[in-house]
Order: sequence, then C-alpha cells, then structure tokens
Amino acid sequence: MKKLTLLQTLVKAENLAWSESLYLPLNLATWNESTEAIIENADNFEEYDESDNPVEMSNIGYKYFLSCDDVIAISSNLRERKTNPSFEDLFDALKFYLEHDAFI
Repeated sequence: MKKLTLLQTLVKAENLAWSESLYLPLNLATWNESTEAIIENADNFEEYDESDNPVEMSNIGYKYFLSCDDVIAISSNLRERKTNPSFEDLFDALKFYLEHDAFI
C-alpha cells in the first residue's frame, strides 16, 4: 500500500501503475494538496462492504474513487491543453471528472 499526498498523486500521475486504484477520504470537501491518498491494487483486498468498497479502506474512512489509469488519463488530458498545470488545475480536472464522468 502506497501513501502519497494528493499533490504528489496528481503532479506525478504518470508514475502510477495503471493497475492500481486511488483511495481517498470520504469527504471531498476536506481534500487539499496535503490530503493523504492511498494507492493500492484493488485485487489485493479480500473483503468488501455493502458499498463494494474494501473493508480495510472503509475502516479507516477511505473509499475507492478512481483507477490510477483514469488519474493518468485526467492528468494527460489536461497536460495536452496546458503546460505545467498547477495543483489547482489538476484538482479541478479530477473533481470535474468525478462529478461528470468526463474530461474537463
């Protein structure tokens, strides 16, 4: 299990493995660049709760949000349109994707 800040996760998305997943705290309103993100392969979990979230993640207040493949795609899409996007740009693109299931 890898623990990174949300800033590290978004800025260095190309270093993530496409087969892993991004787990974040349940409350999006609390997210910022220092929010701890957990990167883990979903296949490594054995038990899932009624929301189809790994029990281990639910127990610590985290939830599956996206595959790292999606995080990489969000970052790549934004970088095609904007050179050196800021954390805020990347964060906005992530939120947009979560809310609309589409690139910004």
